Amino acid sequence: MDRPESKTQTNPIDMSTLLLKLFPNIKAVSQERINLLPKSPVKIPSMKFFITNNMQNVSKTYAESMPYWVVGKYFNPESERQRLLVNDYQQTEVKEMRRMNNTKLVDSIELPLKSCENVLTAINKMLSSGLELCLDHFIAPFVGNWPKQFFIRRLVYCDAPSLPAALQNIVPLIAGHHYNKALLVNLSLFQHWEENTHSMFETARQYIVAFDEYPVENFHSVLRARTKETDSADQIAFKAKEIDACKHELHNF
Repeated sequence: MDRPESKTQTNPIDMSTLLLKLFPNIKAVSQERINLLPKSPVKIPSMKFFITNNMQNVSKTYAESMPYWVVGKYFNPESERQRLLVNDYQQTEVKEMRRMNNTKLVDSIELPLKSCENVLTAINKMLSSGLELCLDHFIAPFVGNWPKQFFIRRLVYCDAPSLPAALQNIVPLIAGHHYNKALLVNLSLFQHWEENTHSMFETARQYIVAFDEYPVENFHSVLRARTKETDSADQIAFKAKEIDACKHELHNF
């Protein structure tokens, strides 16, 4: 058996992909005097009341809980569950909303998102791209996994004078497949909007498919296919910017 003459060890690089996604067909939600977030991420009494009074809906089968057009056209209990789990609905509206045409890479930087300071650095980078001007008037969701959501929530709920004022117009949303309390956190947030007649409730109800990590996950998939394990942070960042510039020509997008 032939053995390699030398071994090359690679050190892991923590890269952060700062990506914005615009939905031209969804009306922007303006600032309102109503508190955007509940005082507590999960309001236990309200959640108990909600679950108790909606047990019939909560106990529905997987197929019964799907939108009618998914069940009617595509649901097959034996073969289609995986397709639904990966959000491959093959439905025109969803496919259009998941297109990458309206994404913009702010930057790809060497930064581990493992602390409030790290996340704040990433946020300030995004705000400097022009997002801060938008957040002066409108609300923007921040969809992410755990533990990044833990840090962004600490920053948003902190309300310290030293933090950017634009943070108060960011909505932290946890992607549901990351950990088992994500559903309760999101339900509590949606219930808060509904109880206070906040415009975000109707937006989330109509366009829930827009509130996920698909754009970043798809971008990462394309980036991984075009980089090597030995690439440096600068090389990865350059390739990310190259992909963003050519995204309209890539079949994956």
